[in-house]
Amino acid sequence: ENPLVYGVIKGKGNLSIYLDLVAVDDEMSEGDILVTSALDGIFPKGLLVGKITSIDKNDAKPFQMAQIQPFLRLKNIDTLFVITR
Repeated sequence: ENPLVYGVIKGKGNLSIYLDLVAVDDEMSEGDILVTSALDGIFPKGLLVGKITSIDKNDAKPFQMAQIQPFLRLKNIDTLFVITR
């Protein structure tokens, strides 16, 4: 089993996202799937976020970054239902 990797999803505008603040020693690969961790106390654990398409890793920096292809295509959504407790 692959060890868990933690980071923060950030928006770049234009509906694109990236994974930031991943420790440079953590192992991640193109094609890895991202899910929510629930550590922020906002989103439930295990929601599918997206897939890593490229990684920017530089051993001179303490963190690495990855470009993400989100699973949710906001441009294609006409109607969204939000279910609360």
